[in-house]
Amino acid sequence: MKISVLIGWNGSVIRTFIEEAKKTGIELSIKYPRLDPIDEDFIQDLKKSDAIFIHHFSSEQLYSEIIDKIHEILEGKEIVAVIDPVLSKYNKLDPISTKKVIEYYNFGGTDNIRNLMLFLLSFKYNIKYEDPTPLPFSGIYTKDHVYLDLNKYLSNFSNPNLKKVGILFYRSEWVDNDLEIVNKIIDKLSMKNIIPIPVFVQGFGDKSKNIDSNEDAISKYFMLNGKPVVDAVISLLSFSLIKDKDNGILKKLNVPIFQGIINYFKSEKEWNESTGVDNISTIMSVTIPEMDGTTQPIIVGTIEIQQLGKYRFRKLNGIDNQIDYLIERVYRWINLKYKPNSDKKIAIILHSASAYKDLEANIGTATGLDTLQTTVEIINELRKRGYRCIPPKDGEDLINRIIGRKAIPETKYTSLEEILSKKGDAGYITFQEYEKFFSSLPELSKKLVINTWGEIKHGERNYMFDGTKFIIPGIFFGNIFVGVQPKRVTWQDDENAIRLTHNSDLPVHHFWLAFYKWINDNFDA
Repeated sequence: MKISVLIGWNGSVIRTFIEEAKKTGIELSIKYPRLDPIDEDFIQDLKKSDAIFIHHFSSEQLYSEIIDKIHEILEGKEIVAVIDPVLSKYNKLDPISTKKVIEYYNFGGTDNIRNLMLFLLSFKYNIKYEDPTPLPFSGIYTKDHVYLDLNKYLSNFSNPNLKKVGILFYRSEWVDNDLEIVNKIIDKLSMKNIIPIPVFVQGFGDKSKNIDSNEDAISKYFMLNGKPVVDAVISLLSFSLIKDKDNGILKKLNVPIFQGIINYFKSEKEWNESTGVDNISTIMSVTIPEMDGTTQPIIVGTIEIQQLGKYRFRKLNGIDNQIDYLIERVYRWINLKYKPNSDKKIAIILHSASAYKDLEANIGTATGLDTLQTTVEIINELRKRGYRCIPPKDGEDLINRIIGRKAIPETKYTSLEEILSKKGDAGYITFQEYEKFFSSLPELSKKLVINTWGEIKHGERNYMFDGTKFIIPGIFFGNIFVGVQPKRVTWQDDENAIRLTHNSDLPVHHFWLAFYKWINDNFDA
């Protein structure tokens, strides 16, 4: 019994086909052209196959390339099942059988994929198969069970009042057991004493088929009695999060939604060796989701190519250090939510075109905007909301304090010594603190900084470094710190400064790193 399969989307299902064909003794030939292009061996397998199954492809170019190679074979075969509106003319099944094939594939999972193959082969061979087994299109996933009721799921926890984080991921990862990324996120949240609520979804849903939309799933599993039970959500979904933009569900949920990016086009090694997220992934997993309100896109996974005999497929691979980084950010945001405003510290950083002109008149510049007065208005609003702060009188008072105290990074006209003498310093980082921090950075990052800016040496003067410590300029207004963005360059002349400032490959210098380390760790913003 021979069957050939073409899958154009959802590479996770390839492994399920392979494993179930092996269990049932079916001779399978399967291709996922996005990863494993059609070759002569596959074409020969198509010719010898008793049945062919095709699930839709993802691009017009792929359609034309494949059809040019196989259309004569499809036309000559008796058992061809196609789930694809563009290629539907090649489908040879009657409407009832076609509906059954669609149900097998859409429900998915090991039993349905196995019986899909057996059903198609039953047109030629006297073999038994089972009808499609319905599986939920959304639900709360655990390694042992799927819950369709939030209260029943929460009853498993001895302390259901712990903080909670929702996770949204594609249903295909559940039915095809491609769950490494999801499982790692669940485990990391649990280690933080946070209850994870991992929910698989089918996208925009289909009311006529009782398939919940993302909006339905959010309402059903992240809310009780119309009120949110989660403190944050991690979305692993690409493209739009919600279809009905007027639904208002995200406003009702009213929690930060962190975007976990999965790069479906690169392995972890390839991603590490690249300059970052590719253009397609940026559109799929950053730009479009942000339009719905997701935030802080962080890559958490890539693909891993698997070779099993003649079969080639992909599985999802979780990047441990990136997942740790995401979970730590989520954890901090949740803690911030419950921290009294009077205890919170905020850093406001003013842009400065003095990055290359070294002019104090360029502090806080923004075309058409009064950023200085805006900063004062923000501080006033924070005070109304219970933050401990004492605002300046107005924007003029703010800039006079900054310039009067030389609370700015040093320039050709303002030395570090003057900053210190006029009390423009807000804090410092010792050489030992910075050395420990810098040594923790990735090797490539350290190499780029050192090759461009040299090393920081104890006892030697450097930019904003007096030989023993980095000086951090700025002014405190209670728990609010106002500072000026570090210069993009250090002691360059005007000509080189302009060129270097617009060099996107230029690494930040030591003081830039020290400045933001101080804000994050010492000031504890």
